[in-house]
Amino acid sequence: MREKNLRGVVVRVVVAAVVLAAGVAVTEIAVRRENEQAVRMQRGAASILADSTADRLSSTLQSIASASQSLEAFVLAHDGDVDRAEVPAFLDVLLGDSGGESRVEFRSISLAPNNRIAVIAPVAGNEAALGLSFPDHPDQWAQIEPIIQSGQTALVGPFPLVQGGSGLALRLPVRLSNGDYWGLVSTVVDSDALLAGVLGNGADPGLAVALRLEPGAQSQGADFGDVSAFSPDADLHSLEALGRTWQVSAMSVAPLPSNSLTRMVGYGLSLVVALLVYLLIAALQRRREVSRRLTSLSARVPGVLYQLRVGPDGR
Repeated sequence: MREKNLRGVVVRVVVAAVVLAAGVAVTEIAVRRENEQAVRMQRGAASILADSTADRLSSTLQSIASASQSLEAFVLAHDGDVDRAEVPAFLDVLLGDSGGESRVEFRSISLAPNNRIAVIAPVAGNEAALGLSFPDHPDQWAQIEPIIQSGQTALVGPFPLVQGGSGLALRLPVRLSNGDYWGLVSTVVDSDALLAGVLGNGADPGLAVALRLEPGAQSQGADFGDVSAFSPDADLHSLEALGRTWQVSAMSVAPLPSNSLTRMVGYGLSLVVALLVYLLIAALQRRREVSRRLTSLSARVPGVLYQLRVGPDGR
């Protein structure tokens, strides 16, 4: 008898344990799907951020190129004559200085006929650059001479700025309509301030974004923003602009959801179902044991079941 009872307990425990394990497994599958959904959403947000950052970068670099191209057009329209009264006002317009605040990303715009700076704006803070001859400065001339020979606009830097921080310079060699080399148009920008605006100053703390300027001819590379964004799991975009290669990388740094509620509900339901299964099997086992005993008793004492069903009063 004890052996049968023990066997019944073992059956109940094993079946209940199987039911509990199945419930736990289903709960963990649900948790994994929640995490996968969260990862998809995070990657989608990172991809959107990388796209928007690349668009802002492209637009910002284009505005710098447009300023240089406007200066080139001015020089060509006046056949290289930049000793004119309207030149300072024209440069102020390009810098956004006509009645307003100077745009922080521009440090200077200069005209250098025969590679000597003749005009620069703003003048304040750049007085020492007036009259500077690029060939007399080997470190700068080593970058500028290949640009002149190629005839192509090129972005050089980053390099330390005298005012502090780092800068990028767009060099545009100008040739007159007769094909003669005239000189150089240079636009210098504060790369830290400019690219901080492109990166959005960390507007979303759950996302990391960074820019990488690949090394170019005679120019070193640099990283800007949260460099942790350059990881194998990041969303990476490449951009060719102003003769240089840029990489935009974005990734989520937010932790995955804890799934504590899902686990609590799943484990709780699994435990309740396992307990109900245990009790149900126990009830079925007791019913079967009672039936077995009654059948055995009827075999030993014929009519006993009838006597049990019919009371002393015959009902």
